[in-house]
Amino acid sequence: MEVNHGYMASFNDLYQLAQYYDIVFRRDVSAEVKFVCDAYTQLNSHAPQSLLDLACGPGYHARAAAKLGLTAIGLDLRPEMLDLAHSYAEEDGVQVEWMAADMRYLQLESPVDVILNVFDGIDCLLTNDDLIAHFRAMSACLTDGGIYLVDVSHPRYTSFSHYEKWTYAKERDGVQVRINWAINDPVVNPKTSISDTQLEILVNHDGESIRIVDRAQERIVSAQEIDLLARLTDDLHPVGWYGGYDLTCLLEDNPLAERMIIILQKQTHPS
Repeated sequence: MEVNHGYMASFNDLYQLAQYYDIVFRRDVSAEVKFVCDAYTQLNSHAPQSLLDLACGPGYHARAAAKLGLTAIGLDLRPEMLDLAHSYAEEDGVQVEWMAADMRYLQLESPVDVILNVFDGIDCLLTNDDLIAHFRAMSACLTDGGIYLVDVSHPRYTSFSHYEKWTYAKERDGVQVRINWAINDPVVNPKTSISDTQLEILVNHDGESIRIVDRAQERIVSAQEIDLLARLTDDLHPVGWYGGYDLTCLLEDNPLAERMIIILQKQTHPS
């Protein structure tokens, strides 16, 4: 069976997509949560108490934070992902607040110490206005001294001149899932920094083969764009640039740097 959709978000119309996503991408993220907590502690001389996991999917980071005793919130646009995340949190025996909301306009009842946006979750914000609105919302959601970690692909993998093809494949409980990313050789528009990216999901489930073809627009953001647009909030400023979830791995052009991780801190203004 083959299914075609216009945009990647439409995948979530399929009831089982969250389960298929989880088969491929479930992993131990405890080191990533420890990294951001250590970064916060270095900057503030005390450990964080709360964390917001943006574009959380099945809530890997929110649940890992809750296991450490942090007050945890997981946000995603798709209720299907949040339903799966909630069920896993119950299995883990942890309490997480789950929210279906737009990261450009998010408002929290109480600010948090740490915000995470991992695995290129920010690339759905296609315009400068989207990004500025988002950074302003994140600033309002942070405590003074709080940090926002943005994690995107290293420029060697995704840039104006090159878009790496990726394949992710795993099997669980007899269900085989394979995701082929960038099957259309995406080209980044030099004016808008947007690519039209196509992918396919191949599933073998109970003897039935399913092929899902979809595409999405993605904004390729540079480190300096994130720096500049975040500074327009007047509160968020970059305080760390890393090539992976290791405080000794700096953002450089070397094989050890696999990601582009920027840590923004909410500055405290004198009264």
